[in-house]
Amino acid sequence: MNKKRAAAVAAILSAALTVGCSGNQSVNFDKTYWDENPSATELVNVHEKLTYSVGFTKGTSAEDVGEYVPRTSGNENLSFTVGEGSSYVAELSVEDGLYVYKTVLTVNGVYTYSGGTKEISGDYTETTVKFKGIKDKFRPVETVKKARNTTPVSTAPSGDGSFITSGYELKITYGEKDATVEFKADDDSADIYRNQTGRSPYVIKNYGKKDYIDNETAVLVFRAFAYTETLSCSYRSIEPFKGVLETLQATTVSDSSGAQKKSEVILKSFMGANERKFTAQGVKFATQGSYGQPVLYAFYSVDGDTSSTKTYAAKRLPLLIYQPAIFNSGYFIYTLESVN
Repeated sequence: MNKKRAAAVAAILSAALTVGCSGNQSVNFDKTYWDENPSATELVNVHEKLTYSVGFTKGTSAEDVGEYVPRTSGNENLSFTVGEGSSYVAELSVEDGLYVYKTVLTVNGVYTYSGGTKEISGDYTETTVKFKGIKDKFRPVETVKKARNTTPVSTAPSGDGSFITSGYELKITYGEKDATVEFKADDDSADIYRNQTGRSPYVIKNYGKKDYIDNETAVLVFRAFAYTETLSCSYRSIEPFKGVLETLQATTVSDSSGAQKKSEVILKSFMGANERKFTAQGVKFATQGSYGQPVLYAFYSVDGDTSSTKTYAAKRLPLLIYQPAIFNSGYFIYTLESVN
């Protein structure tokens, strides 16, 4: 998932830069940005690399998820164990007058199901997004995504035939009004993506008529928002496998009374230290509609318990990311380990 750097500055944005989140109040970009000068409306020269460990939890108990995310009802027929060599790396830089955001997720491990196991080796998802700066509301210019992953096709697998390995390459080119989607499936997985491959390329018209954020940059972009109790931002993003504009909503995590809730996040091996404590604000990202569901939860640093952690916290680092796994089998957990 992401990598950046930043330090807090007392300056406030020189212009009243806001994102008018559809159906909600306008949401301010905060003074915390991913570089030393959050008041800059032009691109800032930044190079940040965040490296995460990858974990998995079934999420059925408080011990599994703590206070961070809702417990799952669990899937007794399916679980996953993360293997060595798994990692998530996100890197932000500037090239040719655009921000460039690259992420690489590598997953090894074993699915366990009733009566057997399925080993996963070398699954990967790579993304590269080029986008504009804050004065252009981080408007994307181009997204390229390559992936090859093995997943179950049934909530209760019964053998190797219940798993499928599929790969694809995806490119979205954003114009001023319309976006062009190009999709190519690997030869051995073309049947799965027949519809997408057959109609490629296709055009999504007026993608930016309402607030738009590319899905691959959502966790990054929300580092620049003011985390208030009323943060509830609806935005649209292209769902390339369906070929539609999908509406999502990002909201700050609250407690049972509806009050904004901050969480203590303890990182066991952050930057080589035995333990670092942060205060974090959770943001929930979810699809909307009749079948809306959480896509992920990101916990951003807002404070620390020492001068060192406070410096890191000012960068609004995504400390923890919880991603719901397929068929209610649990959560993948990405835990920040280093900032370079």
